[in-house]
Amino acid sequence: MPISAKATYNAALLDDLLAYADGFNAQAFALANEVVDAIEPYVIGNLSQPIPSVARPIEWESRKQQQAYWASDGFGAGIPYRRTDETRNAWYLNRQLSAAELAIEIGNSKDHAQFVYGSLNQRSRPEAARFQQKMHRNTGYPLAVDIINPALETIHDQYLGTLRKQYHTDITTIVKRRSKRR
Repeated sequence: MPISAKATYNAALLDDLLAYADGFNAQAFALANEVVDAIEPYVIGNLSQPIPSVARPIEWESRKQQQAYWASDGFGAGIPYRRTDETRNAWYLNRQLSAAELAIEIGNSKDHAQFVYGSLNQRSRPEAARFQQKMHRNTGYPLAVDIINPALETIHDQYLGTLRKQYHTDITTIVKRRSKRR
């Protein structure tokens, strides 16, 4: 007579856990979108504020820069330069959600934005300010990291705070901040 051993495992518990995880991800995504949607108008609105007319006399970075401006017909933009508002209206906030992370990118699509608003260097404020031209700082253009970094902190704190409250757990995250110049 043949012999055999048979074991049956009920996967209902595993199915329940997977369904719970899917539900958690959906709720986390909805919460992330809610938090970012609330902060986005503040960030983009403050970065794209109209700026007053140029502060005169213009404070050039160097005599060489001033000569290059005149020699190149306003760096190719014409003299006198007429604002088009393209740079201040080129700010964007992108978000990417995956099962493991919420990634937020705030940037300006114009190549020269770093000279107007400073770089988005995440190491230090002085490093970010190094690129902002004196003439733009004197005119009133904000240093972008002074708006962006507190907004990123607020998004992080609100997102995690709400998750902790809803799930009665001490969820922790690793925050990675990177900046790039294109």
